[in-house]
Amino acid sequence: MVLAFLACINYLIDAYTIYAASVLAATAIIRALFATIFPLFTNYMYARLGVHWASSIPAFLALACTPFPFIFYKYGKAIRMKCKYAADAAEVMAQIRARQKAVQEEEKQEADEAADGTSGVEKHAQNVGVGE
Repeated sequence: MVLAFLACINYLIDAYTIYAASVLAATAIIRALFATIFPLFTNYMYARLGVHWASSIPAFLALACTPFPFIFYKYGKAIRMKCKYAADAAEVMAQIRARQKAVQEEEKQEADEAADGTSGVEKHAQNVGVGE
């Protein structure tokens, strides 16, 4: 159950990157609600089903959750794009990655120029043929 829960939490964080704090707060509230409600019916469940079957119900629920990580791995992108907030988060993250890539390319170009000992203006003048 813990592995399935952690996989779901990690998926939600990855899906709602810029909204991760809100997603974690929502999951904490839902978990707290289940923790509040579950003890209300466990006494009746153990009295009617017995120790063995009543203890098996949470195990069966955990077993039903085991395919979630694999489902998220295979269909995660399609699931994310159906949600407005997850699609928005993916768009923002794509913009951030594009900006980071541009900055890295600029830094690489500056490092190459520093290694050559020529500035960008001098290289441009050499390519154009100015100063010959």
